[in-house]
Amino acid sequence: MSTKAGETGGRRVFAFITLGVGLAILTVGWYLPSWPLDLEAPQVSYVQSLLANLGTTVTLVGLLVLFERKIVESSIRIVRATSDRRFAKRMDARAHVSLSLKYFRNATGPLYETQSLTERLTIPLMEIPNDDWRVRVNPFDDRPFSLADAKRQDFGYNRNAIKWRRDNGIKLWDGSHLFVEKSDISAHQISVVVGNFFSFVTKSDDVSEEMESRRPFRKRPLRDVLSNPRKAWGDQATKLVISGAAVCVFETGNGAVVPMQIRSQEVVSTRGLQAVSPVFGMEPNNVGGTRSEFGIPMYNLMKEFLEEIFDQEGTKRVGDKPRLDDPDWIFRTREARRLRRELTMPWTSARITGVAMDPMEASVVVSYLVHFRSPGFYRYVRARARGNWEAEQNGGVAKISFVDFERATTLMTLDRMAVTSIYALDRARVHLGRSG
Repeated sequence: MSTKAGETGGRRVFAFITLGVGLAILTVGWYLPSWPLDLEAPQVSYVQSLLANLGTTVTLVGLLVLFERKIVESSIRIVRATSDRRFAKRMDARAHVSLSLKYFRNATGPLYETQSLTERLTIPLMEIPNDDWRVRVNPFDDRPFSLADAKRQDFGYNRNAIKWRRDNGIKLWDGSHLFVEKSDISAHQISVVVGNFFSFVTKSDDVSEEMESRRPFRKRPLRDVLSNPRKAWGDQATKLVISGAAVCVFETGNGAVVPMQIRSQEVVSTRGLQAVSPVFGMEPNNVGGTRSEFGIPMYNLMKEFLEEIFDQEGTKRVGDKPRLDDPDWIFRTREARRLRRELTMPWTSARITGVAMDPMEASVVVSYLVHFRSPGFYRYVRARARGNWEAEQNGGVAKISFVDFERATTLMTLDRMAVTSIYALDRARVHLGRSG
């Protein structure tokens, strides 16, 4: 007999003995004559009362020991089921968007309406009307960003919220990302600082808590700030994280296609929704005190293309694990050299088509349009496009789909596609003169 089985048998024996003793004490107390006996006013004696209390206590102890495991297991199941329901509700991307539309419907923003679809679609983003930020991407220039200090600042975060997500299968690490520095949205450049990713996750959870709360008199400070992009930009405490969504248009010789993915169950948000590829958090192009050869927009575009489409080893967590204090070591592979060459060819263009605030995530999305006009490069990419863990698995392999650029409009609905990808595709279509 194993030790565990022996312990279980011992507890059962002890439980039955305790139950027997408890019931015996109750029986003795029940039949014990009252003392002192008063025939005119019969009552329970002190001894009977004492035996009743003692017998009840001993019996309850026996029952508790006998059913201890079942009580504990039932309690764990109830707590776990409650946590699972809460997590499923929090991570339901479609419900989150629907709630956000209602929550921010009176935003100063206002909410963005698509311009390239036959039927306009309102999405919970607020576009920043600053044409200085819509620039052609110079491979070696940081514009429209301005990073004065590459030293990372660790903002506060909720450790329990991080653990809760990790316990439910979300892949998280406290990477270095770019955040908006307090400034004016009419400035020529976007002032940014380097901060920790966990602070963004915490802020996003805080927004969700506000949106989901049904308390009528609860203060909602985040809605007050995030309903107005100008106010959010100038608020030191808000700390909007910066993300990117790149629409990569490949000319195939037989029409144009864009790489798409379904976001996996391991990502922080937009799980199960269609998205363009790559989509990413913007990271600093300065690692270990050394600046990359490439500017912030191009550095992030190249890095994330290699990671999300080619699944290149080593691109994840570059800023947290610098190698030889050189941020560009990831660009020395065969695929990276081919990508770099193609991006610098005169027939390839890359530009930022728009910047918008995402109030439900407390973030800013930068939309890219990258137009690859070489059918040969398309064939090269398609043959090597494996996708990474961020894309939904298909038979054990992360899937990247190359979707006809015009047919992609059928996916641009709130129940099928992430709102940041809808925005990026719409801005790309407007720039390319596509509509309807």
